[in-house]
Amino acid sequence: MLRYQQLFKFIPLTLSGACVLALSLFSLFMIGLQESDLIAMILGTAGLLIISVSLLSLLFSVRAIKRGLAITSNFPTHIYSKENVKTLLYIQGIKIPPLFFLKIDRSINQENGRSDKKLKTNDYLLFGSFIDAHINSKKTSTQNLNNFNISNPNINIITDYIVFPNRGLYSENNFSITFGDVFGLTKLGWVHNIKNKQLIEVFPPSIEIKPIQIMAASSELGDFSHDSRERTGDLFDYKPYQQGDSLKRVLWKTFARSQSLIVRNPEPAVMPEGEVYIFVIASEKDDTIVSAALSYIGYLEEQNLKALSYFIGTSQQADFIASNKEEATRLSIRYKLNTNISEQATELLTFHQTLKDSSHGVNSIIIFAPSINNKINIETSKCLEEVINISSQLGLKTTVIMDPTTKSNYNLGNDIDSIEIEFRNSAL
Repeated sequence: MLRYQQLFKFIPLTLSGACVLALSLFSLFMIGLQESDLIAMILGTAGLLIISVSLLSLLFSVRAIKRGLAITSNFPTHIYSKENVKTLLYIQGIKIPPLFFLKIDRSINQENGRSDKKLKTNDYLLFGSFIDAHINSKKTSTQNLNNFNISNPNINIITDYIVFPNRGLYSENNFSITFGDVFGLTKLGWVHNIKNKQLIEVFPPSIEIKPIQIMAASSELGDFSHDSRERTGDLFDYKPYQQGDSLKRVLWKTFARSQSLIVRNPEPAVMPEGEVYIFVIASEKDDTIVSAALSYIGYLEEQNLKALSYFIGTSQQADFIASNKEEATRLSIRYKLNTNISEQATELLTFHQTLKDSSHGVNSIIIFAPSINNKINIETSKCLEEVINISSQLGLKTTVIMDPTTKSNYNLGNDIDSIEIEFRNSAL
């Protein structure tokens, strides 16, 4: 059966058509002519006539369809993963005879994933004189489509909805075309290639996180953070001197009057100082943590702070360090995961060295890490562990931003600040 399905690409008869042809020949020659059975002769002749007309119509129609068929896809300007994306197919240059159909199967592949897995899409059926598209009706998307000038009334427009599973670069390379009769007797398939390959950019979901309180690089062990919007009282707190407190904080005038060592406890910083260095660990499926990092970068820009960010798997890019949210968004979808993500932790060294060579003083880093509480993300767990080890060797103050499901399942150590993400959208 499978072998015959592979042969139908070259032989226009289907399995049903071959059976009808065999029965027709048997009825006409073995029964009708040899035993002079009139009914068998009529049935055999009718069967041969039907098969012959179907074959001739199919072959002539296929030649004309191949010569004139033109298919154009139209995608929205901004596409986000895991959303129902409305797309349009414009089909022109074909005329399907009655009792025949044209089936179109689009081929959309992810370019920069670990495998060029074909994206699951609907099949589209166009029938003879009552041309219509038979696809599953789904919830209407609110995406804005690109402008497309339709001046030819003979263009068939098919509306389709596609869900891209994760961020990245996708391409639509060709369409698989099947042409046959509605009775299932004849069928012929071929591939319709697209002259201009269309590259589709799919961005991570647009989500917002609550502001993250990160201690400044100048903070010392034991410092704590508050939300400055809820703070009351003086700008500085005072406390008795304790071993380990800096002598610069001692109030010497107070000591001269009371002979008591009192130190100033400075206002804890809730925002990083100067430039912020962000390192994002995310596989092709970890869109949530990428969205969280992009949301945080946007928040820093609102605070007039510059964020230099890097995404795992992008070291082969010419400009692999993003200096703003727009660059970071573009960079986040242009990763290339040729190897296990656990083997790419050393990219932190490349990121660190590039910043040093660019005269950036690197003394702290913020690491965004996805959930690692399942077997699928064992590689991510190894990568995070290795990145933390490297950052410690480089003497960087390290803060790890994690999914809420991560912290309880991973021991980061006492010298690593860890913060859980809080999403504004409770559904996430």
